[in-house]
Amino acid sequence: VPVELTAYCLSGTTRRGRYVRSGIVAADPKYFPLSRFIEVYVGDEYLGRFLVDDTGSRIRGPRLDVWMPTCREARVFGRVKGTAVLVPRPEIAVVQTGTEHK
Repeated sequence: VPVELTAYCLSGTTRRGRYVRSGIVAADPKYFPLSRFIEVYVGDEYLGRFLVDDTGSRIRGPRLDVWMPTCREARVFGRVKGTAVLVPRPEIAVVQTGTEHK
């Protein structure tokens, strides 16, 4: 999905009640569901894998807000165009207790 990337430097907790930290992005849950991982690219550069753990009042549509440890880093990051790919969830086998697993 083509996205616009910005950065933020707030402290505190995310929408899901966890402390903000590196590897967290805020996103519109209509585009990127909470608790899912995405991989982000700017051109050919791979920025990394991020956890969608936060939302924001100004984060609407195909936009991601990447958490940075300092406001200076957030300002330097600026506003860029990129691409985000939703990482598929792994297949998990559910086995009921007392049954054989093959």
